[in-house]
Amino acid sequence: MNDEHNIPDHGFKAPKDYFDSLDARLFESIASEEIPKNTGFSMPNRYFETLDERIMESVLHKEDVGKVRPLFNRRFVVAVAGIAASLLLFFSLLQQSSLMSEGVEYIETTMLTQYIEEDVDIDLYDVVAILENEDGPEVTFENSLFTKAAMEEYLLENVEETTLIQE
Repeated sequence: MNDEHNIPDHGFKAPKDYFDSLDARLFESIASEEIPKNTGFSMPNRYFETLDERIMESVLHKEDVGKVRPLFNRRFVVAVAGIAASLLLFFSLLQQSSLMSEGVEYIETTMLTQYIEEDVDIDLYDVVAILENEDGPEVTFENSLFTKAAMEEYLLENVEETTLIQE
């Protein structure tokens, strides 16, 4: 077997009672050396007695450094904001007028159908009752937006035949 791992003596030795008397010897060496009383720094007379008065005086009597100029000129910012607002208003009015000129002519049939199916709560029986009533409005297709042929085509495509037969 190899004896490298079984070393009986590490090779370091300290004198007898070395660590017991270490602190006493250390304090003796510090006491024997002279520590200089003058460190090279000096303080003015009555420095700490007048310190708070000097601090308050410097805070209360702060001198103006100079005129502070803003990063952006106020007139310039107001002018740019006014121009931007007027351009926004102009384009919104232009877009609104183009939408109004298109009118009902450009409403897609699918959008109209979807609106009627989802938002209008009219029963077919209510419509028939209104049309059969003598005081009900007369329906004419001549002055209407929809032609009679377009209305018949729409009804044939979207209404089930069984519903028409039952009515």
